[in-house]
Amino acid sequence: MAMNSETLSLSMKTTTATLFSLPTEILEHIAFYYVCPRVLGPPVPLTALLLLCKAVSYKLSAARHLYARVFKYKFSFSAIRRRGFEPKAGEWSWQLRWWCEVLKGVRSRRRRLGSEPYMDNFDAEEAGLQETMYALWIMCLEDDGCNRVQMQLAGVYEWVEGYIRVEMYKTLDKGWPLANAGNSCAMWVFWYLSSKARLMDESTEQRESLIDLILPFLAVPFRYPSSFAPANHFRLPLRSSVPSSSSTPFSIPTPHGPFPIYLHPSRHTWLTPHFDRWTPLCTPLAADAAKLVYFSRRETMLFSVLDLLPRNREEHRARIRARLAAQGNDEVDEYQVETVLRSELPRPTQEDFEELNAGLLGGDMVPSSPFSKGGGTPLPRTHDPWDDARKTLPNLLDPRLHQSDISESHFDTAEQIFGGEIDESACSSRRWDADWWRLRLCRSAWVGQGGSESEDNLLASDVGTVTNDADTNIATDANNEEGEDCDDDENDEVMSEYDSDIQQNVDMPVNEEAEESAQVEQVDHDMQRNHTMLTGYPQKGAVYTPGSLNGLWTGRMIIPDETHLRALLLPPAPTVNQQELLLPPDQLPLPNNDNHEDEPHPAVVAAAQNPLNNANLTPDPRQEAGHRPLPFNEGTLGLVAVPLYVRLSEYAVYSGGRTVPCAHDTEDDNDYGTDSDFDGDDGIYSSTRSHNSGDGSNTTRAGSRHDTGSRPTNINPDDAFDQGIKDSWFPPNTTLSTKGDRVIASVPSSGPTNGEEYEYVAVRNSDINADDDFRFSPSVASTSTLTPGRSGAEAQRKRKPGTFHDRETCTGCIARERALLFARTEAQALVDIDLEHPADASSDGCSDEDVSEEEPTEDLPPYVPSAETIPPCNGIRDVLITGSTDPRHAAAWGKWVWRGRVRKWDGLVGLVRSVDSGPPGSSPVNGGGGKIFFYGTLLGGQNLVGTWRLAHEDPRMPAYEGAFTLGRKDE
Repeated sequence: MAMNSETLSLSMKTTTATLFSLPTEILEHIAFYYVCPRVLGPPVPLTALLLLCKAVSYKLSAARHLYARVFKYKFSFSAIRRRGFEPKAGEWSWQLRWWCEVLKGVRSRRRRLGSEPYMDNFDAEEAGLQETMYALWIMCLEDDGCNRVQMQLAGVYEWVEGYIRVEMYKTLDKGWPLANAGNSCAMWVFWYLSSKARLMDESTEQRESLIDLILPFLAVPFRYPSSFAPANHFRLPLRSSVPSSSSTPFSIPTPHGPFPIYLHPSRHTWLTPHFDRWTPLCTPLAADAAKLVYFSRRETMLFSVLDLLPRNREEHRARIRARLAAQGNDEVDEYQVETVLRSELPRPTQEDFEELNAGLLGGDMVPSSPFSKGGGTPLPRTHDPWDDARKTLPNLLDPRLHQSDISESHFDTAEQIFGGEIDESACSSRRWDADWWRLRLCRSAWVGQGGSESEDNLLASDVGTVTNDADTNIATDANNEEGEDCDDDENDEVMSEYDSDIQQNVDMPVNEEAEESAQVEQVDHDMQRNHTMLTGYPQKGAVYTPGSLNGLWTGRMIIPDETHLRALLLPPAPTVNQQELLLPPDQLPLPNNDNHEDEPHPAVVAAAQNPLNNANLTPDPRQEAGHRPLPFNEGTLGLVAVPLYVRLSEYAVYSGGRTVPCAHDTEDDNDYGTDSDFDGDDGIYSSTRSHNSGDGSNTTRAGSRHDTGSRPTNINPDDAFDQGIKDSWFPPNTTLSTKGDRVIASVPSSGPTNGEEYEYVAVRNSDINADDDFRFSPSVASTSTLTPGRSGAEAQRKRKPGTFHDRETCTGCIARERALLFARTEAQALVDIDLEHPADASSDGCSDEDVSEEEPTEDLPPYVPSAETIPPCNGIRDVLITGSTDPRHAAAWGKWVWRGRVRKWDGLVGLVRSVDSGPPGSSPVNGGGGKIFFYGTLLGGQNLVGTWRLAHEDPRMPAYEGAFTLGRKDE
């Protein structure tokens, strides 16, 4: 009994714990669950906890990992670790505040009326319109699942759709919308957040009006570029200084601006804050985004399956047999039937159209089909749980309601629809890594820097901005004033260059002196490339993933009427009454009915005969060459869609092998095979150091001057302008022959010597992603080298250099290992400093100043080399592609042969399609007739979109072109 009393007495003396007496770790847990009651929605402000007492405020302000934990719970976070660096606590908190501000700005903008949601309100201390659009697109590029949910909850899709419908045509150039960051990112975000349910919810009127709005970006390739540098170049960057304007020595003036279209870095670069560090990015291509929006909506409409067509190939053969028998042939053998089939043009059956429909929208338009999924224009997420949430709980997207006005039960119900936690373990943002690095590394097509003039050209601060209709009118007046002192030819050239400047000169990056100097300092080091094609240090990331194109691809190409397309380059046809072109309707002279009721006034006749004599008459701008016709829709260009089917295979040459030159080659890649010189302690391969020479000398990327042997570099610049666009960047008359898993490229010699042969091996994803040092798959070793009892090292010595990835001699692998060693040394040095000065290390925690509004730090780089950020080297130096048409698709849509290459500067895929007139691997069809050059980019790892043009046409001139899309089938 005494024992029980003593125990009771001790328990009564126990001190009750208070909030401010809790350990910091426990207090952080409490604060986290207070701030983040659920995934959906912004974090609850921490103000209430900070105001409890000074002790709690001090502990939470010094909580190093609280804000990082909140960010990782609310937003996706794997991409920054993989593409840039491991953020510190203050950088996590900065980005958390920035993302919340962007989404809060979208919600507040949606509550405004009319066009006010798209007007900058500087009094509200919110991000600008174009800055908001670019931030939203970065959220998409980094999305693993959470970013998409938060954007949907904020109403980003609805707000961006309103922007496209209301705001995109507020500022025009000759009636055309501008390809600025706001318009481009709006279309990108709009497509990324689309789902099948959203597309099907659109009425026919809504869908058609939206297509009309975005159609110019994809249908006018001589105004809106489809690549970051013209496709006639294979060797990039260009070894010359950045030109002073968007016009280059190769360009010709057109009513739509200089052509070919070279994107000037000063008008194409954005310096955007990202995790508290200034990060230079280029403006994403509006043409690619428009193609995705267009094709995804067109693929919601199934092709009609006509009953008059034969059901399948068997029925088609039966009809031929019956027709031959009716013609008097009593006995019809298979040879006769086959002869008729070969003489016929391709003819689809009902089954072919059913297969075509089964491949629309990534294979999701037909619920059940015997054909495999995939193909067409797949969406990033066809089925989105948010569609169920927004239909069940419409109040979640009510712009009149603030976030605090929405019931907690609504959030709980929505979270139940999502299944609670959002699984981001797959890191789905990986498939957008190449797109991210394309924006980071392809900001300038010129390598020559140095000098104050070229540095100024690289600054984004000098960018002028067209902000409203008044600015456009001023620009038009200035244009007219310049034209008064020029003759017709000079006037056209001046107007063309000015219009191009207006078109491109529309992005407004951050404008501070410190940021400008930081950008100039980063230019030479931020876009470094290496001799291995795609990965390896110091190139920070791959712009293309080898093996991505292997497989069967299906889609469509749109073909405009050639006359209607070329008419966009000409002035409109004159009308009968020229006076109507010169005076507004309210100023037209009234007819004199005194003597001649049917005849116009003599002054009107004189003005019509010589309208330029009247200085007071102003030409109607709609009669300018290059002005957008009204209406402008698919009927204006006479667009028709044609199905595409192609089976592609990739072949590569590895480090140590010889690469096929291009036409009029300016580089000798084959000098890099054995050179493994390094000139820095940081592991940077010397090849990258020579990129900044810009002197036009015969200096290779190996960093040494020497005779390039079979590839002269003293080619006339005019000749080097076209590097084989009509032959998909191969030298003329190059043939490809397939031998097992190899392709032999035979390049004939222009002199008395024999031609050259280059051997490429098949690329398989399993080979690229393998971690083994020695791989003996069919693509990298012949069966003769794999005899039993033979060691791996001996087998490697028997294989031909360049047919496998030899990590012991690969210069890219050596550079990577040296860079990793240097990064580990640097990291260890920082750890030692932290151990010696713990007070300085504690300053990394979040204080009250960390979460306050502050400018990004300009002296910290947006990329830090580490084991997580330096990509594995694949050793690949060049990739070529072959393609063919499967027999069943050839019978329906035509038999074609394809071949092409991948441009290593930006991952641009170039393919020439020609009539298959012989066995695979034979010489291509002579002449340019019937050959079409397809060039495009693989977006998100699954959408190959771009532009086709007639291969034989002069690349210096606007050509007969159109858009295309391809998606890989699941097999």
